[in-house]
Amino acid sequence: MPNIYGYIDYRRYLMDYIKEKKVNNPRFSCRLFSSRMGICAATLARILNGERNISKKLLPVFIAELNLREKSAEYFSLMVQLTVVKSPENKNVIFQKMLDLRSERMRKVNPIHYSLFEKWYLIALREVIDIRGKIDNVSSVSESLRPSIPVKEAENAIKTLKNLNIIYEDNEGCFHATEKLLTTGEKWEHVAIQKYQSEMIGLANHALMSYPKHERDISTVTVGLSVDDLLKVKEILRRTRQEILAIAEDSKRRDYVYQLNMQLFPVSNCLREAGNNDQ
Repeated sequence: MPNIYGYIDYRRYLMDYIKEKKVNNPRFSCRLFSSRMGICAATLARILNGERNISKKLLPVFIAELNLREKSAEYFSLMVQLTVVKSPENKNVIFQKMLDLRSERMRKVNPIHYSLFEKWYLIALREVIDIRGKIDNVSSVSESLRPSIPVKEAENAIKTLKNLNIIYEDNEGCFHATEKLLTTGEKWEHVAIQKYQSEMIGLANHALMSYPKHERDISTVTVGLSVDDLLKVKEILRRTRQEILAIAEDSKRRDYVYQLNMQLFPVSNCLREAGNNDQ
């Protein structure tokens, strides 16, 4: 079934749910779906078309039929609420709760695993191995990275990922990531992560100079902000990171491993003079 945490619009989730059910069972239909919930097909059609919302009375009926439990049921309820509330403030509160539920599902990196960040390619190699599955030739794995790394370093990296239980090998000899998503959380303090981020900024510069524009998206913006504005921008960036992770988690086909850097930093000293209050 579709990953509910990859959605913001509950109607899109319902339509994809119905579509997938039809693929698995050709006899499944919107009429059958609605009859199981005790509502007429026309009501379901109006809900899917955006002509009406799921009412408080129907909400538990949908949750039961979709077989949603606990957190996923709460997430679906929040998606429904998001379409009902009018004020931007209330929408923001609901959306924040949705993002929090998404982030709860990510495995937080234990401080003892911060060695993952000592080499820029460890996290990237984790993704490569999870996509490829088989490691018949370490040389081809090392050459899958951009830029490529020596075979010996790739061998050591694979051992490190195994020892840290970041990847595992199944009975058929295929490798998988232990967790689909990893995060350090929003609050971290470790020199290894600072070093990792510094290396990634360097790789971004390499990409700017070496990769064609259709393979990258690098842009800049320079603006004047207040301290309060800065907090708002940071929150937007946090949400954006979580939304991108949700997209990645729900991806049906992974062709490349991408690195996204978000860099926000001052390029001036404080320009407000002491005692100069805003008018």
